[in-house]
Amino acid sequence: MPAQFDFREWFDLDELSDITVKFDDREVKRHKILLARRCDWFRRAFHKRFAESAQQVVTLRGDEPEAVEAVLRYVYRYGYSEVVDKHVARSDKRSMLWFHLHVL
Repeated sequence: MPAQFDFREWFDLDELSDITVKFDDREVKRHKILLARRCDWFRRAFHKRFAESAQQVVTLRGDEPEAVEAVLRYVYRYGYSEVVDKHVARSDKRSMLWFHLHVL
Protein backbone atom coordinates (compact mmCIF):
# COMPACT_ATOMS: atom_id res chain seq x y z
CA MET A 1 0.00 0.00 0.00
CA PRO A 2 1.46 3.43 -0.93
CA ALA A 3 2.41 5.80 1.86
CA GLN A 4 0.07 8.67 2.62
CA PHE A 5 1.67 11.96 1.70
CA ASP A 6 1.11 15.10 3.72
CA PHE A 7 0.39 17.95 1.33
CA ARG A 8 -0.46 20.58 3.94
CA GLU A 9 2.78 22.45 3.25
CA TRP A 10 1.61 22.85 -0.37
CA PHE A 11 -1.68 24.51 0.64
CA ASP A 12 -0.38 28.08 0.37
CA LEU A 13 2.44 27.25 -2.03
CA ASP A 14 1.90 28.90 -5.40
CA GLU A 15 4.88 27.07 -6.90
CA LEU A 16 3.90 24.38 -9.37
CA SER A 17 0.21 25.24 -9.04
CA ASP A 18 -1.69 24.81 -12.28
CA ILE A 19 -5.21 25.97 -11.43
CA THR A 20 -6.72 29.06 -9.81
CA VAL A 21 -9.90 28.59 -7.81
CA LYS A 22 -12.07 31.69 -7.45
CA PHE A 23 -14.88 31.83 -4.94
CA ASP A 24 -16.57 34.69 -3.13
CA ASP A 25 -13.94 37.46 -3.22
CA ARG A 26 -11.04 35.01 -2.96
CA GLU A 27 -8.65 33.69 -5.55
CA VAL A 28 -6.29 30.85 -4.60
CA LYS A 29 -3.77 28.86 -6.57
CA ARG A 30 -4.01 25.10 -6.22
CA HIS A 31 -2.82 21.86 -7.83
CA LYS A 32 -5.18 20.02 -10.21
CA ILE A 33 -3.77 16.60 -9.44
CA LEU A 34 -4.56 16.94 -5.74
CA LEU A 35 -7.99 18.45 -6.33
CA ALA A 36 -8.93 15.68 -8.76
CA ARG A 37 -7.52 12.92 -6.56
CA ARG A 38 -9.33 13.92 -3.39
CA CYS A 39 -12.59 15.50 -4.63
CA ASP A 40 -15.05 13.89 -7.04
CA TRP A 41 -16.47 17.25 -8.16
CA PHE A 42 -13.05 18.47 -9.30
CA ARG A 43 -12.26 15.10 -10.88
CA ARG A 44 -15.40 15.35 -13.00
CA ALA A 45 -14.83 19.05 -13.75
CA PHE A 46 -11.32 18.41 -15.04
CA HIS A 47 -12.51 15.65 -17.36
CA LYS A 48 -12.13 16.51 -21.07
CA ARG A 49 -15.88 16.87 -21.59
CA PHE A 50 -16.10 19.92 -19.33
CA ALA A 51 -14.87 23.48 -19.94
CA GLU A 52 -12.88 23.47 -16.68
CA SER A 53 -10.56 20.82 -18.07
CA ALA A 54 -8.97 23.31 -20.46
CA GLN A 55 -9.18 26.38 -18.24
CA GLN A 56 -6.64 27.58 -15.73
CA VAL A 57 -9.29 29.25 -13.59
CA VAL A 58 -12.33 27.61 -11.98
CA THR A 59 -14.93 30.03 -10.67
CA LEU A 60 -17.31 28.68 -8.04
CA ARG A 61 -20.45 30.78 -7.79
CA GLY A 62 -23.04 30.52 -5.07
CA ASP A 63 -21.01 28.24 -2.81
CA GLU A 64 -20.52 29.04 0.85
CA PRO A 65 -16.95 30.44 1.04
CA GLU A 66 -16.14 28.72 4.35
CA ALA A 67 -17.35 25.39 2.97
CA VAL A 68 -15.17 25.79 -0.15
CA GLU A 69 -12.22 26.60 2.10
CA ALA A 70 -12.98 23.48 4.15
CA VAL A 71 -13.03 21.26 1.05
CA LEU A 72 -9.78 22.75 -0.22
CA ARG A 73 -8.11 22.15 3.15
CA TYR A 74 -9.40 18.57 3.18
CA VAL A 75 -7.86 18.01 -0.26
CA TYR A 76 -4.48 18.99 1.14
CA ARG A 77 -4.81 16.46 3.98
CA TYR A 78 -6.05 18.64 6.80
CA GLY A 79 -8.28 16.58 9.06
CA TYR A 80 -11.96 17.51 9.09
CA SER A 81 -11.75 18.60 12.73
CA GLU A 82 -8.88 20.94 11.80
CA VAL A 83 -10.97 22.31 8.97
CA VAL A 84 -13.97 23.26 11.08
CA ASP A 85 -12.19 24.58 14.19
CA LYS A 86 -12.23 28.17 12.95
CA HIS A 87 -15.91 27.95 12.08
CA VAL A 88 -16.91 26.33 15.37
CA ALA A 89 -15.47 29.14 17.47
CA ARG A 90 -18.04 31.64 16.21
CA SER A 91 -21.05 29.49 15.34
CA ASP A 92 -24.18 28.21 16.96
CA LYS A 93 -25.51 24.68 16.39
CA ARG A 94 -27.83 25.71 13.56
CA SER A 95 -25.11 27.45 11.57
CA MET A 96 -22.80 24.47 12.14
CA LEU A 97 -25.44 22.19 10.61
CA TRP A 98 -25.66 24.45 7.56
CA PHE A 99 -21.87 24.55 7.34
CA HIS A 100 -21.65 20.73 7.27
CA LEU A 101 -24.40 20.56 4.63
CA HIS A 102 -22.57 23.07 2.42
CA VAL A 103 -19.35 21.09 2.73
CA LEU A 104 -21.16 17.95 1.57
